[in-house]
Amino acid sequence: LGADPVSEIALSLGLGLIVGFVANDLRRRKLARQGFAFAGVVVADDADSALRRYLDGEPALAHDLTT
Repeated sequence: LGADPVSEIALSLGLGLIVGFVANDLRRRKLARQGFAFAGVVVADDADSALRRYLDGEPALAHDLTT
């Protein structure tokens, strides 16, 4: 860019922050356009535990998967 190093660092940091703040929203919009629907958020140590916790909150869905 030809600017001094401090300005370049500030610009890079600012751009990184902006991208960081909007990246998840952009991803969510893309998934929505592809037909995915938000069903919930689950926090767990691994994928199996997360699925188990999600299905604990959705007993009808869990029943459909086991029959």
